[in-house]
Amino acid sequence: MRMVVTDATQDDNLIVLANPAFLNLTGYEVNEVLGRNCRFLQGEATSAAAVAEIRSGLRERREVSVELLNYRKDGKPFWNRLHTSPIYDDDGRFVYHFGSQIDSTEYHRIQSLEASEHRFLLELDHRANNVLALVDSIVRLTKSDNSALHAASVQNGIQSLARTHSLLSRRRWQNVPLREAIQTQLEPYGASRAVLEGPDIMLLAHAVQPLALFIHELAINAATHGSLSGKTGQVAIRWSDIPQKTDSSRSGKRLADRRRRRTGSRIRDGDCRS
Repeated sequence: MRMVVTDATQDDNLIVLANPAFLNLTGYEVNEVLGRNCRFLQGEATSAAAVAEIRSGLRERREVSVELLNYRKDGKPFWNRLHTSPIYDDDGRFVYHFGSQIDSTEYHRIQSLEASEHRFLLELDHRANNVLALVDSIVRLTKSDNSALHAASVQNGIQSLARTHSLLSRRRWQNVPLREAIQTQLEPYGASRAVLEGPDIMLLAHAVQPLALFIHELAINAATHGSLSGKTGQVAIRWSDIPQKTDSSRSGKRLADRRRRRTGSRIRDGDCRS
């Protein structure tokens, strides 16, 4: 057991005994500990509430059990489960405070790992559900009377999701530059023939997949009916911080009837309303 005894008859409760287990825990030599108040173990992250509870217990001569962050001689923090109690002599005089310490650092480490694992599993479940919901939307919203074309459209949509997932993974599921999200979707359709103009805007991770599907649909439209369907056409995508209704193509065919709402735009609009 790690323990210290302080002299309650002296001002500031100075340490008069510290056993080897306490010294091993804290990294101090006995001559560096005796005659000092135990507050030398405290540091910047030590709980003020825990310290106040200890002081209150010492003042009121009652037992106290608290857990607080203390620091070894080398500055390394450790969690200390501290128990203090008053000691009286045979005549009933209050003479000492006894303190025992339990190093609970490993317990906190395991708790932290378990909490991190739990958060990871929740996040994984959330992301998986989002992807499944998007795949379901792609299948339900893709319209075609030709089964082969329908299958190809669904496959293209899922491949778009896969490219977006790879992008998010590279970015560690943090914010993604809008320009990079667009380029990722244009790669299969001639990214070198696309002109991208706009300020640097970062997308929140949860917004990347719906927007990517929307860009994917625009790319397919341009590759099938618009400027990317020819050998020399270009497509220009411009954006700004201020919402504008803009789309353009250069040296290509007229875009297909805009009244027909494709899968990506419907998913995108649904996501914006949710």
